[in-house]
Amino acid sequence: MPERQFRASLSRGTRLALLAIVLISLEEAHHAREICTKPVVTASARMTVDQAARAMRSKNVGALVVVNAGRPVGMLTDRDVAIEVVAKGMDLDTARVGDVMHKKPITIREDLGIFDAAKVFARTGVRRLPVVTKSGVLVGVITVDDLIMLLGHVAGALSAGLRRACPSTC
Repeated sequence: MPERQFRASLSRGTRLALLAIVLISLEEAHHAREICTKPVVTASARMTVDQAARAMRSKNVGALVVVNAGRPVGMLTDRDVAIEVVAKGMDLDTARVGDVMHKKPITIREDLGIFDAAKVFARTGVRRLPVVTKSGVLVGVITVDDLIMLLGHVAGALSAGLRRACPSTC
């Protein structure tokens, strides 16, 4: 086998090995609790939508996790405020978060991996997942954007590793 073909096949094998290592280490090293946003901006179901919208603005977030005794019972997004309250002509000062929130939010346990989170995002179409303990207590929020950012960092690291592993053939 000519040297060039050997180097090309070696670089392909190197690429596959590096990709496998990165994917395995990602799953083992990155649990939802490690990449989620903390502390979480929360709301009470009893607060007014006006109060919730002001909290979103002051904290620069697009969603609030609605909690009861530290456990998620709903999600309220800026879109919910626009579509369910403003567009319907409801009064922001009298409408309650509990009346317009998405009840029973889909959550992910803190000990599950990022691939589990990706599967939940893909299956459900939600963009945010409250991260909870085994007993259901809220510890953070993970978003689709969090995963995209992490994958971007991984892609950069993988690319740098490939350049170091086979600089003349990759």
